[in-house]
Amino acid sequence: ERKIVHDAVAAAGLKSESEGDEPNRYVVVVP
Repeated sequence: ERKIVHDAVAAAGLKSESEGDEPNRYVVVVP
């Protein structure tokens, strides 16, 4: 699921990172 979010964020011209530890990782959009 995070991969889909990362791809959508990248398509919008923004940068994202994953943070946290499994199974509670989450996506952060970087300004």
